[in-house]
Amino acid sequence: MNQHICVFYEIKKTIGKVQGEVKQFTGQDSLGAVTIPLAKISIANSSPLVVKAKEFLLNPDKFDLADQTFNKWTVLDKPVF
Repeated sequence: MNQHICVFYEIKKTIGKVQGEVKQFTGQDSLGAVTIPLAKISIANSSPLVVKAKEFLLNPDKFDLADQTFNKWTVLDKPVF
């Protein structure tokens, strides 16, 4: 079993560029980053943690803080955007 603990930050200003590709290594579960509209984030193209962040942004007063277990989490092998 793999356990992820995460912290979300609200970013108000950025400099530089989004890292489109990242170095791959055993256990790496990211192919890189891309800026997309919030509406396009789904479990089909994002990790469960990113989907939870979207849920919070859309409805912070009703965010479910309970632990979740994903029996199947497909790690993408190529970018979908």
